[in-house]
Amino acid sequence: MTGKGKANSDLVRVFKQHLEQQFPVDGDQAPVQLRKPSDFARVLQVHVNHLNRALTAVTGKTTTEVLNERFVLEAKRLLWETDWKIASISWSLGFREANNFSAFFKRHTGVPPTVFRDRQKKAK
Repeated sequence: MTGKGKANSDLVRVFKQHLEQQFPVDGDQAPVQLRKPSDFARVLQVHVNHLNRALTAVTGKTTTEVLNERFVLEAKRLLWETDWKIASISWSLGFREANNFSAFFKRHTGVPPTVFRDRQKKAK
């Protein structure tokens, strides 16, 4: 691996550590603080474009794609495993408004969170 490849891999590894430290979300903690690529770039002390190039080179996905996938995964977990209201899930994942969370969830899964939860309950 070249120096640039190793540097990219190291940056991605640290990015993923920061991302995963926020999960799993529980009701006793403050909402997720790192939501956007720029939040991570600030913490990692790199330009957001540099972070995005490194992630794309290593994972084949943009920073936004990686974040969206992880937030959808955590949202699904909360919908499956808790009886939290959608507003509580929204808040805990760092969304300011429940409608924004619902639109985000539907855009990435094809169904609103309430429908997703109802389907999971019926499948059990």
